[in-house]
This record gives sequence, C-alpha cells and structure tokens, in this order.
Amino acid sequence: MRIIEYDCIDSSSCEAQRLLSSKRLEPPFAVLATHQTQGRGQRGKSWVSLPGNLFLSLCERVSPQSAKLLSLRAGVILVSVLADFVNAKLELKWPNDVLAKRCKLAGILCEVYWRAGGDSCDAVVGIGVNITQAPTGLDQKTTSLAALKGEQVHPRTLADSIVAGWRDIPDFEVLAEYRRLHLPSSIPWSSRLTPEHEYRFVAIDDTGGLVLKNTHNGRHVSYTSSEPDLYPKL
Repeated sequence: MRIIEYDCIDSSSCEAQRLLSSKRLEPPFAVLATHQTQGRGQRGKSWVSLPGNLFLSLCERVSPQSAKLLSLRAGVILVSVLADFVNAKLELKWPNDVLAKRCKLAGILCEVYWRAGGDSCDAVVGIGVNITQAPTGLDQKTTSLAALKGEQVHPRTLADSIVAGWRDIPDFEVLAEYRRLHLPSSIPWSSRLTPEHEYRFVAIDDTGGLVLKNTHNGRHVSYTSSEPDLYPKL
C-alpha cells in the first residue's frame, strides 16, 4: 500500500476522500500527515492533533459484507501492531478506541462510500495514535506511547508497521479476536441520555453491535456504532 505524506493538511481522512473523489488515486493507499489542523473524530467531534503523534488514513476497496465489521477489524489490527511498540496490556473499547492501562491510546474513524452499482465500497479508515503526548481535558483518561514505554517512536515507523499489518481477516476471526480484546464484562456502562441507569456488558453480537443489560429493568439493549452516548465506567 502506497503512503502519501504531507507536512500539513486539514485532515488525513479529508485528503483521502479528496484523492478518491478526484480519481487521482485508486485504493489501496494511505495518507500520512505530520500536522493536521482539523482532525476529525467520531460524531463530528474534533481530534486533538498534538505534534509528534500519528495521523494516518488508509483507503481500501471492500465488499458490502466486509464493510459491516470494518471498525472492529481495524481495531484488531491496530492492537496487534501497537503490541510491538509498548509493554502494556492493550484492550478495545467498543467500537473504536484502543486502551492501554484503561486509558485511551488510539482512536479509529471509519467512513464508507458506496460505489456505483453497489457491489463494492471505498472505505477510509482514519487512525490517530498518541505517540509523544496525550491530550488533556477530555471526558476520558488518555496516555501515549512515550508515557508507556519511555521513548519516542517516529510516526512514519508506526505508519509503515500499520500498513504492513493491514490485511483481510475472515469475519469469524475478527469477531473472536475483538471479543477477546474487549473490556471485561465486569465493568459497568452508563449512558449520558439516562445517567440514572447502569448497564452491564452482555456481548458483541455477530453484526459488531454492543449488547448491554439495563440493570434498572433487566432488558437487553443492542446498540450500533452510531450510538453516541455510551461509555464504560473506567
């Protein structure tokens, strides 16, 4: 997979989308930015893009079936790559965060664009990793590779490793590995919409959705990756 490097752009994912829409490049390719001024996270949030961290977006062509578990596959691959750079237990927090010592180390933003005919999709997978420093003032604890390992990793080195490790994985393997890496069921969850209720983890279902049990009424509730207000009480 070719990596196109930029010194400074608005967002690696935005640039990947522009390259796609202009047909200047065909997937697969990746965009790596040393600096980005308008990094994007989930649900329209901004991604705090501190100097020295990784801002990488990978573009690939996938089938509609593969697109359904794209976020989970990206998480599984990213954990396997990061495990070579840090001596700490890594976990996944549904749907798109990589945690180290229960603090956010990396995030993933997946965007899928249907192609004419509907038999394939162009997917842009944005990956941000805190390498040299972690943002503060967020609604969750954060960490960095430097804080965990005590030394710096060059963003290009990490980008090369992610690209080298990027691969197709059968759905059953994605689900099995994601379930193994996910936060344990003993951790309670909450919702900003109903903060008076507590939820318990039940499962990651076969569609990649999160299944929780509402301890207030005993009901099982399934969530998709578009649900905005769920969080584990870490």
